[in-house]
Amino acid sequence: MNAAPEEAFAQRLRVREMRDLLDAVLRGTRVRADVTAWTRRVHDPETYEPSVFAGHGVANTVFDSIWNIEEQSDAEPVIRERDLRAYIEWLDRGGLRRPSETLLACLDWPMPALEARVGLEAVRFMREGLGWTDALTFASHASGRTFVAQSSWLAPAPRCSIASVGHDDDGAAALSDLLDTLAIDASELAPIDGGPVLDELPRFALVRQDDHGTRYVVQVFRGYAVAVRACERMQGQPHKQTYWVERLVEPGRS
Repeated sequence: MNAAPEEAFAQRLRVREMRDLLDAVLRGTRVRADVTAWTRRVHDPETYEPSVFAGHGVANTVFDSIWNIEEQSDAEPVIRERDLRAYIEWLDRGGLRRPSETLLACLDWPMPALEARVGLEAVRFMREGLGWTDALTFASHASGRTFVAQSSWLAPAPRCSIASVGHDDDGAAALSDLLDTLAIDASELAPIDGGPVLDELPRFALVRQDDHGTRYVVQVFRGYAVAVRACERMQGQPHKQTYWVERLVEPGRS
């Protein structure tokens, strides 16, 4: 999926809503009828739309599965709790197949910080020639793209190398998706030889308009999600000024 960042951001929220609803069913705070009602609210079968989540095969598979979540067989649910747990893991970690891998960049975070951001746990293993390695697999809720972060457990200055796997697209699209998945800016990444060029990513301006109608660019970001977060923080302050995020048009680019 190479949708515009604004569209991907909206889809990320919708996939996250589905994921959290399934988690709530497992925790007992929601019931299966709530899932049925949500699926009918999100998708009207009379529209004959080919899919609910554009370009996101995993999310569409989960959605198609939970459409009949209340179906019973011999007085037992057809979709078991173990199935719901698997659906959540698919959405969080992505698929298991890794036909291709594209190294994107290095994240200047220790692995525990990345674990806290995505809410998943890394796996530690002995990697031949490199020693103990922590690896964390997570997925974009907007596209289904899978990312794998790895770091040396005993490195004096921990940082994570991050690759995308299983998507046949350019590195810049994957890198932009990574920024919005983690809600970070490009300044938190270090480029790698042969990897995507950070300066080629789209830019988004946080704009302020004062009481006199004068507009100012407060800050420019390479990630759309982190720009939206910054805008929400500014909007939460007690003032009368208006803030919004807009995409900057690069010279020579459409």
